[in-house]
Amino acid sequence: MLLLLACTSPGEDCADFRADSGDSGGIPSDYVPPDPSVVHLDTDDGIVLEADYYPHEYADTAVLLLHMVPPGNDRGDWPVDWIESLRAEGLAVLALDRRGAGGSEGEPVDAYEGPLGVNDAYAAVDFTVSQGLPEVLVVGASNGTTTALDYAVSAAPGRPAPRAMVWMSPGSYTTTNSSLDDLDLDELLFVYPPEEASWVDRAQRNHDPDLRWTYAECEGGDHGTLMFEAYPDVAELMTTWIAATD
Repeated sequence: MLLLLACTSPGEDCADFRADSGDSGGIPSDYVPPDPSVVHLDTDDGIVLEADYYPHEYADTAVLLLHMVPPGNDRGDWPVDWIESLRAEGLAVLALDRRGAGGSEGEPVDAYEGPLGVNDAYAAVDFTVSQGLPEVLVVGASNGTTTALDYAVSAAPGRPAPRAMVWMSPGSYTTTNSSLDDLDLDELLFVYPPEEASWVDRAQRNHDPDLRWTYAECEGGDHGTLMFEAYPDVAELMTTWIAATD
């Protein structure tokens, strides 16, 4: 079934974000990004995290991927083909193992309950900034959205606020540590199956109408990164929306 979209700005064409950005950003047509590498990141609270870094010489933005709940999920949940589609749009990508998952140290519960989980995002962004990437766009799946929201609303001197965010299957867990009322972000894409629409509907009713939030309800989809298999069009949808953000 076709994707059902809802937008908050009267008269806005919800299909606009599907349009080709049409701007190569000066990237040579024969440019091939370097192979990804495994990197290790030190958090402010002394945990060592592991991540896959997909560099891009011409990028000025890093896409930070925050997977579903640890320890049962890790950075391998993100399809490599989708990551490479982001690099084809001129973006670098950092696929992080949140604490307690994959190759990362730490207690899994600390990734999403309490004040420590946001340190994972801090360490990731510190790394991407060190690679010459001044902007960050955050994609969170399931309670990866918890850390995404915590990062977006927290005071982080020297660290960039997210340029935009994508939330796959947000829910009540998203606001475990932070309030959605404190989120001042112009571009946010919600992606979710119909079974998870109730929380998103409440968020849509209560958010600041001046913010350009977009809602993509995927009939036949699944929870979080499971949607890549259940609703394959979600990969292109998110890539195109991300590429069109300012």
